[in-house]
Amino acid sequence: MKKIISLTLLLAIAGTSLAQKNSNSLLISAGKSWHGTGDLNGIIAEVAYAHKFKKRLELSAGFTTTINYGKDRGFNGFMANASPDERLLRFTAAGIQLTPVLNFAILYTPAFQIKIGAGPIARFQSSSFPQVYGYYQDTAYFPLPFYTFYDNGKQNTFTAGYTVGATINVCLSKNYETGLKTFFQNDTNGDVITSISLIIGKVL
Repeated sequence: MKKIISLTLLLAIAGTSLAQKNSNSLLISAGKSWHGTGDLNGIIAEVAYAHKFKKRLELSAGFTTTINYGKDRGFNGFMANASPDERLLRFTAAGIQLTPVLNFAILYTPAFQIKIGAGPIARFQSSSFPQVYGYYQDTAYFPLPFYTFYDNGKQNTFTAGYTVGATINVCLSKNYETGLKTFFQNDTNGDVITSISLIIGKVL
C-alpha cells in the first residue's frame, strides 16, 4: 500500500513538473488600431502561437488582420472643412500579415510579466486611398463639388516590414492568461500602424 501511495505521489509530482515546463500558449487578441498619422481609425485582431524557450524568452507566431477607415476633410480654398459631409471621399485600408515576434520579459514573476518584443512582418494590403487627388468646390463655376484623381497608385501591395512593442501578461490560472499589448509597425510601402489590444490566452 505504501509503495502504491509513493508511486502515485511520484507520478503526480512528475506530471506537475511537466505541466509547468509546458509553456506553449494559444493567444487571441483584438483591439484598436491607427493607420498613418492617426487619421485612419480601425481595428486589429490576431491569433498567435507562443513558445517559451526560457523563463524570460518567448517566440510567438501570429496571423494578424487590420481594417482601418477614414474620410476626406474636404478642404477647399474658400472655406476649410465646409464641404457637405455626405459627399466626402471615404477611405479603407485592410490587410493581413504574418507577425513573428521575439519577446523578452524585462520583469518576470510566475503570475505577472512585462515583455518587450520585436520581429519582421510579411503583409498583404488592399487600400482605396488614392495617392494624389483634388477636391473642387466653387459654386460660382460648378453647382456641385467634385473630385479629380491623378494617380490612384497600387490598390493591392505585398510588403515586408518590422514591428516593435510591449506586452503586460497576467496569469489568471494554471491554464489561462490575459494581458494587454501595444505595438508599432512600419513596412516598405510606408504603412505605419499603431495598435493596442486585449489578450486572452490558453496554456497548451
